[in-house]
Amino acid sequence: RRGNDEIMARGTFANVRLVNKLLNGEVAPMTVHIPTGEKLYVFDAAMVIF
Repeated sequence: RRGNDEIMARGTFANVRLVNKLLNGEVAPMTVHIPTGEKLYVFDAAMVIF
């Protein structure tokens, strides 16, 4: 696990204790799509094509 960066990144997004400062401290697997300001799940934001 220590040498696999993909597993470590997945674990980071699954951590419920992380606080998202883009969403004013909301604890959720969500982010802000910067051009639109829309609140999206991290996966959905990654799938958005500009």
